[in-house]
Amino acid sequence: MSLSSQMRRSEVGEVRPSQTLTTYGVGSLVDLPNLSVIVMGLDDWPSSHSSEIAEERLLRSAQSILGPQVTRFLTPPRGPESVGAQTNWFDE
Repeated sequence: MSLSSQMRRSEVGEVRPSQTLTTYGVGSLVDLPNLSVIVMGLDDWPSSHSSEIAEERLLRSAQSILGPQVTRFLTPPRGPESVGAQTNWFDE
């Protein structure tokens, strides 16, 4: 494994799922222990690691403002729960 791929796969910090939607929304800077990162746009989030949010009133409200292209809501993708795991869902 090359040095660049080792650096890309090592854990450097943690952000709670709620922070990705509120405190650290899309495009915001997150200050981790040794570097700062920008939260990716929703088009780059892997939906295979997300759960659908079933909230009809919120969906209707969003559709009335944004149009019919809003078809569902998803939770932020969740990484592995084990401590020290090297999996990064965004590398898939």
